[in-house]
Amino acid sequence: MKTLDLLLIHPPSYQYFREEKRAFGPVSDVVPSSPVFDMYPYGFLSIATYLIKRGYSVGIHNAAALMILNESYSFSDYIKSSDSLLYGIDLHWLVHAHGAIESARIIKELNPNAKIVLGGFSATIFHREIMEKYPWIDYVILGDTSEPIFEKLIRHISGRGEKIEDIPNLAYRHNGTVKVNALNHAYSNLDEFGVDYDALLNHVISSSDPVGFIPFANFITDPIGAVISFKGCRYSCVTCGGSNYTFKKYLGRGELGKKSLKTVMNEVATMQEYMKIPVFFIGDMSFMGMNFTENLVRELNDSKIDSGVFFEFFRPPSIELLKILDNLKTDVYLQISPETHNEHVRARFGRPYSNKQLEDFIRSTVSMHFSRLDLYFMIGLPEQTFEDSTMLPQYIRHILSDVVGKKNARKIDYFVAPLAPFVDPGSLVFNYPERFGYNLETRSFDGHYSLIKNNRDWRYMLNYSTRYMSKDDIAKSTYQNAKEMIRLKASFGLIGEEASRKIIERIDSAYSDKSIELDNKETVDINDLYPHTNLIEAVMARKKGSEILMSIINSIFSA
Repeated sequence: MKTLDLLLIHPPSYQYFREEKRAFGPVSDVVPSSPVFDMYPYGFLSIATYLIKRGYSVGIHNAAALMILNESYSFSDYIKSSDSLLYGIDLHWLVHAHGAIESARIIKELNPNAKIVLGGFSATIFHREIMEKYPWIDYVILGDTSEPIFEKLIRHISGRGEKIEDIPNLAYRHNGTVKVNALNHAYSNLDEFGVDYDALLNHVISSSDPVGFIPFANFITDPIGAVISFKGCRYSCVTCGGSNYTFKKYLGRGELGKKSLKTVMNEVATMQEYMKIPVFFIGDMSFMGMNFTENLVRELNDSKIDSGVFFEFFRPPSIELLKILDNLKTDVYLQISPETHNEHVRARFGRPYSNKQLEDFIRSTVSMHFSRLDLYFMIGLPEQTFEDSTMLPQYIRHILSDVVGKKNARKIDYFVAPLAPFVDPGSLVFNYPERFGYNLETRSFDGHYSLIKNNRDWRYMLNYSTRYMSKDDIAKSTYQNAKEMIRLKASFGLIGEEASRKIIERIDSAYSDKSIELDNKETVDINDLYPHTNLIEAVMARKKGSEILMSIINSIFSA
């Protein structure tokens, strides 16, 4: 394996999940990844693009996904064969607390001279504790835009003139003492940090580890792509570690950072040149404004995108914005997370819109040409009681019967999940739990590492309970609501009776000693989340995709 400048590694949430039987629960049921959260962060792609275009050699190794896909895979063996100037491990969401620390420890044990850096939101928030407690970690990069910091750090390690004290957004040690350089103001223009799949995939061809680039294990059977148009948020939902409050307090971002239409379309175009897969636009598109959205729709139509697109909203958008999106000439899926049917609880969570506003939005979507609207609900909210939470299916039935009517019911889908496994660090609830009626089991990084390590049942891995709901109440409500919602889907023709029966059987056995299969969902069918396709079919549908696929296959078999 050739020497890399940077090897980006994505760990599982729990490093030793293959050696232990665990009740993973529904913690990842409404996202593409498995319960060990094997999807690496989008930042891997932008970091790699940024550095590759500047002449650096970068590898991506999704250890979590490979542990799922290949039972003979050994992380230690892979590290023994690797050679990189710098090893970067993501610690974005706190669910990776154990995997990130253990992966770093293994790397340092096998290669004592290795330089290891952590980055991401959680790494930023806990940087001092991490640097003080885990001596095998050499650096922590702070903030939400780390691409230039990686380049400066690589130059420093390679002796090319960067002094470590001059590198912003960096925690390190000097003579055994933790030093933290100033956190620079976040970038408002993100065009420099766009993802270029043409550059990335051509780099993959020459990589000695092309399979390591897989975004998540299920990408092989259910691929989906993503585009981030902006960073930051205008809202402060109280349990969210990506809220306006958190960005300002910990990440130095007081305003949105945005990409231009040209940069966004380059990401879409280069992705679609290689793979015919759905594109998810992450974040509320209304933040980008009406003019941007109108121009985006025009460009997408001009590009003849034919794979379907997803847009999410944090609050019901204007009818004008919906009319713009309705002009798209591909399948369009919309998503919104009202979280609860209870308006008071929703407002306490940080989304102060009424059920009337929600229902008017739902009526508008079904009157247009959108393929589907997905509604997401959550258990574990502030001031949510067990009794009130179990009224959710009744509200869903009201939406299907009274708001849209049975003939349009198939255009509405709905999901419920627990707030799991953690209240996000840096969120309002994490910092002021009593104010919102939460009881936090720990607020330290090491405490969360231990919660993951020591609890084989997802219910007891939760870092919280509330004034109104115990951990068991949260689990019981989640499963009870999920079962009733599955029955609703069957009765309204969203899923078949056999599929409904199988999911309900899985839910009923959730309290048994059987752990859920990692490539499965506990309360939903993954094909219910987004349109099903197959990676081979997706790449063979594109000329460039089929060419690069054959190159990767040849490189694998010739290795």
